[in-house]
Amino acid sequence: MEKIRTVVRINGSNFTITGYEPENYIKAVANTVDRKVKEYLKVNPRINVELLYMLTAINMADDKLKAEEASRLLEEKMHALQEENKSLKMQLETQRRNARR
Repeated sequence: MEKIRTVVRINGSNFTITGYEPENYIKAVANTVDRKVKEYLKVNPRINVELLYMLTAINMADDKLKAEEASRLLEEKMHALQEENKSLKMQLETQRRNARR
């Protein structure tokens, strides 16, 4: 598989990203980063660019970790509900068998 080169614009600067993901995906990621960077610039327009990018990276990593934890909790809840559903189906089947007697 050939690598794809995609030029993106973040905070007014062009960056070339090389990888295997489709161009539209890379641009969506870059747009997300650009929006986050601009959010921090609104709060502090004089922030050092290096600090700006570091804060953006830290906060996006925080968002990712929180999303992963939320996903994990939802999977646990789904598993518990599946087990409860299985148990209820067994109880229903037992009740049906007892009703036929």
